[in-house]
Order: sequence, then structure tokens, then C-alpha cells
Amino acid sequence: MTRIPTLASLLAMLFPVSHVLCEQMNEGESPSGRIHYELRSIRDNEGGKAIWLWANQDKSDAKQLCETEAWGNLEMHFAPDDNWIVVQDGGASLGIRCRLFKREKGVAFREIEKPDLNTEAEILALRTAGLPAEEMSDHRYVRCLAWSGDSKMILIKARGNGRAGKVGVGFDWIGIYHVQADRFSHDLSEFNRSAVDKVPLE
Repeated sequence: MTRIPTLASLLAMLFPVSHVLCEQMNEGESPSGRIHYELRSIRDNEGGKAIWLWANQDKSDAKQLCETEAWGNLEMHFAPDDNWIVVQDGGASLGIRCRLFKREKGVAFREIEKPDLNTEAEILALRTAGLPAEEMSDHRYVRCLAWSGDSKMILIKARGNGRAGKVGVGFDWIGIYHVQADRFSHDLSEFNRSAVDKVPLE
């Protein structure tokens, strides 16, 4: 007897849960609730968007963090201590990128432009596979998966494809960036070394 697949089963095969897209959050707050953000239109720049941060309820201390694409892929990743932010954004055809910001004072943050998280993640992925340590992807999608509990590391996923010489290359790599030590690693165990707290009990 031939079984006809249901619509639900077909959708499950075509769109696995791990690939479901979430609606872009144009406003929100850090996990601590101390810093808030919203996406604002840029005056005299049609279609331009910028991210603004504030801590005071009346927004009297609001400051612009950065301009961004905001085409539906914006994600804000605050470190648990509120001292770092990863802005993840981009477009489907242009790729997804991550930008790192460090807190200076209040809600004023400075972008850490070097190293470029996206380029370095790709290079480390290729070098780990024994390929030349240089950019080669036509399309690259870099995402921040999580912050470590101590706010010292971010878990990064880099995916892309391209060519290295006469070799077609596709990569789907997960690694770690130590924000304070300015160091990448592919040893995922580092991310969990401080994940469990041990407190003496009486």
C-alpha cells in the first residue's frame, strides 16, 4: 500500500526546525534588563537604519551604537556583564556578518574592527582543514551562537562556499573567539570550562 505523505510531513522535510527563521526583533533589551535598544530610521537617508541604546527609562541617555542593514536578519547578542555586544546582520544574498562592540562608559560602545570576526573565522576554518589561510568564499554567513557565562568568549558559526585554486570548498565551522584575549580557537571544550559553578555547602 502506497502511503501519501501529509502536508505537515512534507513541510517538516523541506523546512527542518533548525532552519526556521525568526522575525527580526527591532527593539529589546539585554538579558540583565539594564540596557535597551531599538532600531530607528536615519533622517535624510531613505531606507537607512541605526541601532540606538539607552538605560534610562525616559531615553534621556540614548546613544547611537551603529548603522546597520536591518533587512530582516538583525540579532543583538549582549554579553552577560553588558560590557560587550555582537551585532549580527546582513542580507540573504550578501551574507551574514557579526560586529563586536566594547563598552566604554554608560551606553557608549566602541566597535572593535580588528580582528574582523568574519574573516578570521573563515580563515581558521580553512586552515584547520589544511587549506590556504586566506579568504575564498563567495557567500559567507557568520553567526553568534552564544556568550560564555563569564562574558569572555563567544561561540561562532561560520558557513560558506567558494574555491581555493582548482578546488571547490564548502565549510560549516564552529569555533570560539576570546574577546579579552583577542584569540580564536577551535577547541570547543574551552567554552564550557567555567560553565559549572561549584560552591561549598555547610
